[in-house]
Amino acid sequence: MASQQEISEVEALLGRKPQGQFEVALRTADGTPMVLVNYPLLDDGRPMPTRYWLVDKDLVKAIGRIESTGGVNQAEAAVDPDELRACHDQHNKERDALLPPDYEGPTPTGGVGGTRVGVKCLHAHYANYLVGAQDPVGRWVHERLKETGDDYQPAGAANKHAGFDHYGRVSTELALSGPSLIVDLGATSTLFVLGSEGDANDVWEADLTGSALESAYLVSDPPTAAELSAALSIVELHVTDVLREVDGIGAVLDSMRVVATGDALLIAAVEAGIESEEVSNGTVVQTKDIEDLFRTVTAEPLTDLVHNPGLPEERAPDFVGTMCVLVETLRQLGAEELRIARGSADPVES
Repeated sequence: MASQQEISEVEALLGRKPQGQFEVALRTADGTPMVLVNYPLLDDGRPMPTRYWLVDKDLVKAIGRIESTGGVNQAEAAVDPDELRACHDQHNKERDALLPPDYEGPTPTGGVGGTRVGVKCLHAHYANYLVGAQDPVGRWVHERLKETGDDYQPAGAANKHAGFDHYGRVSTELALSGPSLIVDLGATSTLFVLGSEGDANDVWEADLTGSALESAYLVSDPPTAAELSAALSIVELHVTDVLREVDGIGAVLDSMRVVATGDALLIAAVEAGIESEEVSNGTVVQTKDIEDLFRTVTAEPLTDLVHNPGLPEERAPDFVGTMCVLVETLRQLGAEELRIARGSADPVES
């Protein structure tokens, strides 16, 4: 449950003390609580139907403006009713599963926002969407936020570069035959570079790193399933934005090659059980092998994680977060494999 510091943080956001137990499910890039996950009963025993609660002040205001112009009715009319019904049912099941087995008192009813059908609260749906739920209303809200000019995106936005100065972090000398997406897992951000034949056509930068995910979401040792889900959902939001915005990526997504560099070398080294310096430029790594490694390291406490061959001790604390970035990126791209680039002038062979 929430620490005393987290209770104080949420009290400052709400202007009052929370009335029930909660955990911080998501934080903004600066560490401020964004979404809470509530216990289904308040401290006085009353039911608490809202499982995921949006507390970020900027988002609350922006979504309030959407609601004030008929957003609730517009969202209900726009989404598929069967998908919405399934969303309510899943929300209800997850919330009720937290009740004590022998509990006989009043229980929360309804789905997202406490309603059985339709749409009641856009804030609750967006909170549900942000933690990774398949929430059609949450997706609708996300699109409206971009259209209204608020363009508020949690945990840092994907920012398009006016020029390609950061492409040097990868290497303008890489010989790319055919369309390729370069994913550069850097120490301060992640770059997404769409290129072909050695030229960069589009470059986007996301405020997304393994260390940031570790500090904001992966706080347990080893991380809990809920923490991993939260971290992966943040990566999904970033990659989804990139896929939506990078010019021309939709037309080549099925045929393009994924090239990874930066901390991807470290992941490839640990997967192979070798040192990073031994990873050859152009090494092909299967996505299924990265997924297998991800399942292994996410179950290991730090004391065991540091013993993985190829993983320097000083990199172990942020390794799971770094893997979250690459794993969810590959999932969103539907890539079965990736090639490793060392960021040198040596060409990456086809």
